[in-house]
Amino acid sequence: MNQNKSWPMILVAVLMLLTVIVSDLKWENLLLKASDFLNHDETKVPFQETEKEDIRVPSETKPIEEDDSGSEGLFFALNEDGASYMVEEIGFCTDFHIVIPRTYEGLPVTSIGIQAFGNNSNLRSIQIPDSVTSIGDHAFSGCSGLRSIEIPDSVTSIGDQAFSCCERLESIRLSNRVEKIGDATFTSCTSLKSIEIPNSATSIGESAFSFCTNLEIVKIPGSVISIGNNAFQDCTNLAYVDLQNGITRIGLWAFGKCPNLAHIEIPDSVTSIGSFAFLGCEGLTSIEIPDSVTDIGDSAFSECTNLTYVSLSSRMTRIEDGLFECCSSLESIEIPSSVITI
Repeated sequence: MNQNKSWPMILVAVLMLLTVIVSDLKWENLLLKASDFLNHDETKVPFQETEKEDIRVPSETKPIEEDDSGSEGLFFALNEDGASYMVEEIGFCTDFHIVIPRTYEGLPVTSIGIQAFGNNSNLRSIQIPDSVTSIGDHAFSGCSGLRSIEIPDSVTSIGDQAFSCCERLESIRLSNRVEKIGDATFTSCTSLKSIEIPNSATSIGESAFSFCTNLEIVKIPGSVISIGNNAFQDCTNLAYVDLQNGITRIGLWAFGKCPNLAHIEIPDSVTSIGSFAFLGCEGLTSIEIPDSVTDIGDSAFSECTNLTYVSLSSRMTRIEDGLFECCSSLESIEIPSSVITI
């Protein structure tokens, strides 16, 4: 009977022990969770199995060197030599101030292509590296917002109409190695006030500076042999031209319709003056044509309404039609004995 009475007490004791054990386990779990929370590292996440994805590993790219820094978005094309690049076009570049890099993909950038930046009205300035040797035709034509340009001495060739119709272009620094100013290179740059042609240039192309209506001063060195047709035509504010000895030809209409041109001294290296070369130069009051000149085209000095004095070359053999037509202030002229035909 005593043993039967002890079973309930044993059962109660077992239940109490189980309760304590369970309680201790709960507290231990809570303590472990708290410890995990305090020591949580966000960079470590539990492994979760996910569906496999097509992951593309980027290919190895060439690190950008200091010389490679330039405006982003420009398009380049490999030159025929396979050893250099040219700037082909402005591409996606939206910069107002564009910097052309010296190198692209490890090769030098040596040229600016035909119409590469043409008709871009947003362009304000351009930085050309000394790796560039040529600027193509129409490269910056119609860049109406371009205000200044410095062409490095590495450039030897500037294409036709390269900077034509850049109506806000005020200053130009030309390379001292450029060999030719191309046809219409700076035509209609109506804000340009002065230009100094470098000693390296041998010719000025046709219409190179025509319709530069604010151009006032031009200095042309003796290295220039030929001034092309219409080269400075309709430069209505042109007042002074410095021609150095060495020039042999002044093309037709070269300085035609420059009403403010008040002084020009023709060097004794000149042999021919083209037709209409000084037509409408109302500011001229006197002109001396050196004995080196053998040929003067028709109407070369017509409509020079303030011209009062003319000295002709003693080697001229012919006076062409309209040579001094409408020169209303000219009172007398001495015809040299060499003249055979008038």
